[in-house]
Amino acid sequence: MTITTYEVRTSSEDLLDLVPVDAPGGDPSPAQAALMRKLMDELRDLDSEAAEAAEEYTARMAGRWTPGRDGNASRWIDRLLAKVKELRTARRPVGIEDGMYVLDGTIYKVQHAVHGSGRQYAKKLLPNEPGEKAQFVYAPGVVSQLRPEHRMTIEQAKEWGALYGTCVRCGALLTAEDSIERMMGPICAGKL
Repeated sequence: MTITTYEVRTSSEDLLDLVPVDAPGGDPSPAQAALMRKLMDELRDLDSEAAEAAEEYTARMAGRWTPGRDGNASRWIDRLLAKVKELRTARRPVGIEDGMYVLDGTIYKVQHAVHGSGRQYAKKLLPNEPGEKAQFVYAPGVVSQLRPEHRMTIEQAKEWGALYGTCVRCGALLTAEDSIERMMGPICAGKL
């Protein structure tokens, strides 16, 4: 029976918590070694200190990797995957407010799905004739590119609303004079 000892770190978020330090074994499989290198490259782009610690640990474990799904090489890969995922999630931009945005001269309407996932997504304004209802089509992936500074300014909203006679929130065609002045229908104005 082989007894593996573990080095305990104090931080529960530390990449190296409870890693085996006295494990007999050999080298990881070629696929495992390639995956470790790939994950450490990704980690380097996300957090250089964590990548350095991971590389030191990987080097220290040379010749001591144990095989199989329950082996320490596989567990180390799981740990690297979790750390990369955690760091990517931390970098993911926080959702922006629903509303109208301008990115590279294109107007987008951002909203949350009302059925199903509840996730936020963007729709691109299709060119149409002034005075016609604005039409939007789903723009895959664009919501992740939009930032608060892309939010349509009041001046842009007034210009767009006046040009299209369309609600700057939902894209509905406006007919009432007071709605046209505020560039928003009564229902959308009530949601502010």
